[in-house]
Amino acid sequence: MAHSPCEVYPDVPGLSCPLFQLPEQGLSEQQYEAAMNQYRQYIAYHCQYFLGYQANQKLDYAKNLSPFLDVHVNNIGDPFQQGNFMLNSKVLERAVLDYFARLWHAKWPHLEDRKRFTPEEIGESYWGYVVSMGGTEGNLYGLRNARDYLAGKLLLSDIPDDAAGEGEGRTVPVQSRLRQGYYIKADAEHRPLQAEIGASTPDAERIDNPNAYKPIIFYSRDTHYSIDKIKDILLIPTFGEIGNAEYPGQNPLGGPWPDKVPSNEDGTIDLDALYKLVEFFVKRGYPIIVNFNYGTTFKGAYDHVKNAVEKLIPLLKTYGLYERVLEVEWNGRIIQSKRNGFWFHVDGALGASYMPFLEMARDQGRFSGEIPIFDFRLPVHSIAVSGHKEIGAPWPAGVYMTRTKYLLNFLEVGYIGSQDSTLSGSRNGFSSLILWHYYARHSYEKLIQKALFLQNLAQYAFQRLKQLEVELRMNLHVGRSPLALTVRFKRPNAKIIAKYSLSTEYLDGVHYAHIFLMEHATPELIDSLIQELRQPGAFDPDAEPVYHPHEGSGFR
Repeated sequence: MAHSPCEVYPDVPGLSCPLFQLPEQGLSEQQYEAAMNQYRQYIAYHCQYFLGYQANQKLDYAKNLSPFLDVHVNNIGDPFQQGNFMLNSKVLERAVLDYFARLWHAKWPHLEDRKRFTPEEIGESYWGYVVSMGGTEGNLYGLRNARDYLAGKLLLSDIPDDAAGEGEGRTVPVQSRLRQGYYIKADAEHRPLQAEIGASTPDAERIDNPNAYKPIIFYSRDTHYSIDKIKDILLIPTFGEIGNAEYPGQNPLGGPWPDKVPSNEDGTIDLDALYKLVEFFVKRGYPIIVNFNYGTTFKGAYDHVKNAVEKLIPLLKTYGLYERVLEVEWNGRIIQSKRNGFWFHVDGALGASYMPFLEMARDQGRFSGEIPIFDFRLPVHSIAVSGHKEIGAPWPAGVYMTRTKYLLNFLEVGYIGSQDSTLSGSRNGFSSLILWHYYARHSYEKLIQKALFLQNLAQYAFQRLKQLEVELRMNLHVGRSPLALTVRFKRPNAKIIAKYSLSTEYLDGVHYAHIFLMEHATPELIDSLIQELRQPGAFDPDAEPVYHPHEGSGFR
């Protein structure tokens, strides 16, 4: 060992690095207790002042669920197939998924038995699973499905009903390939022309286009950085990358191609800019992926998904990308696959779990204001939400949901006795137990009250910071986007940042911090922060950011 770890690792105030090093012989009972006592004190202190991130610390799981910590519960494989690994929580997972399907206005329960239900019933029913990584995994799964769906990969719904002799329903082994690089031209009312596909299709009714199976992605400047990672992992080009490579100097917004869609000041996506950018590429036949945000990481903004959809759908119809017919090959047979030429994904990591209850409060006359619609009442393809934010969980968790008709085809894995239609394979079964416990103990009425409490708390924090701004006669850049649970303000000194675990960001030339008003926060905690911010030197730049200022980071 060239260097002592404690000499090179970051110093953590409140924790003694040597106390936690693990020798070959392990720790003695006395050493173990000393380390754990120090760590308990550290966690207790930071829980007391935790304000900077969207992670609810008001948890109540230990009493009822601690016995399950001594069991390995694994939900490996598809949540709607029991499989052979019997130590799972899939029955609880399905209940949680049904809960979210009802909350997000999806058709439930999930259907898949072709002998009992029609293809339309099956296709319109939801499919989803409880993810292990949080919102990032939901985003990764959704965008992977989007890429392959738009690129012409075989779908579960493409498998013909007469395939009984070749497999059982979803478990048919397949070899597929995309056959033709064209889509069917639409008539004046944007309906696909009813023409035979294949050699008999008249050339006049086919549109050959080399871009027809090259999906590109659009997302805003305020999008969480996980989307940057995901598009690189999946090799999905952005509109800016394609624009710079293939269409230099042709940005419809003027100037050089941006890497992301511009945002409004409140953090929502600029719908006019999005329309112009999408129009440029759908004219040229590119299928599109649009990522919408429902509760952005730093400003807490909710994209107006309904307005965006209503603006983009006529455009997609005009250029034949609302609905198109592809040819795919399955076991030597040519399959006509009717599908969209676009994919709308909603990153609802924060807002998708609690905003539905605020909408209920509004419908009951207990809250006023516009609640942007984001869910399956619209032609969105997928939604992801985190379970460790507004809900509150001891570790990252979340839910991914789509419609069954959009599912790719998956092979059965004999080893586990189930299809592995999820991203991670082995999945943390405890997360389903956590989410099930939470919703089993919280009625709709309790969750409506919670949503109203959070709104009031965020408004209280905003007003207190605005009052401080007047008191100090200083521009603190205080801001709160409509309905956001976060309030942003000028970045204070490093001591205050550390004490309150504040998130910081560099935006439009200003060093910001923000607080997130989660359920554990109280007016007293907000007042404590305000008291420290009014002290001399609270906003002195005594410690510049460790990292080079950049935009677009955040917590997932």
